[in-house]
Amino acid sequence: MSLYKSIPDPFVGKNPIPAGAPGFYEREEIFVYIQDLLRAGESVSLVGERKAGKTSFLNYLLVHLATDEFIPILVDAQRVIPKKDKIFLGRLITKAAEKIAEKVGSTEPIKMDTPTIEPDEKVYEAFENDLEQLRAVLPLNSNGQKCRLIWLIDEIETLRSYEKTELFVFLRPLAQGDPNFRLVVAGYDVLYTYLLPTSWDCSLTRYQGSAISCNLCQPRQITVMPGSPSRLRP
Repeated sequence: MSLYKSIPDPFVGKNPIPAGAPGFYEREEIFVYIQDLLRAGESVSLVGERKAGKTSFLNYLLVHLATDEFIPILVDAQRVIPKKDKIFLGRLITKAAEKIAEKVGSTEPIKMDTPTIEPDEKVYEAFENDLEQLRAVLPLNSNGQKCRLIWLIDEIETLRSYEKTELFVFLRPLAQGDPNFRLVVAGYDVLYTYLLPTSWDCSLTRYQGSAISCNLCQPRQITVMPGSPSRLRP
């Protein structure tokens, strides 16, 4: 009779673990680390191979960041039509407005202009105006400070088609220095350490390659390994 018992790896599965589901193990250290980074005002890039548990972890963040400090919102970039800044920004702002209204207990929706603005070229101005409107109604936490709204963006690499648009240049200040809004992005590329050295060509006149995260921000990067302790990169 064998003295050993085979215990299946809890991270191996066909589908991501949904938000709030039991059976999510050994990611507490990453959660605490990300929570501390967000408190310090940083954005975060979550990187790992396919089936490493990135989406499951974003689902975990969606539930466990929902305190009086943060308002987390999950956006799947795979569900956004490529090269449509208006649709992507409209998705971000609409979900934010819905979640804030829910947080403050409002039965009236917060009207946003970004999803319907015409012509499309005015979408950036509309998004900035909508952000200021949302900023004004952000609830206060127990310390009397405004809650931080956190966009959790999954499959960030699917937005590569946006490289030739102004989207990432526009979002960079939001990710780097806005006091009330932050990003946690997840993807399978080592977006920061790999892409930063090749973000510019030798003439320094244009972006080249797929420097998607560097156009957006220079986030803290966390590398997730399937079924093993996580490696944290400062």
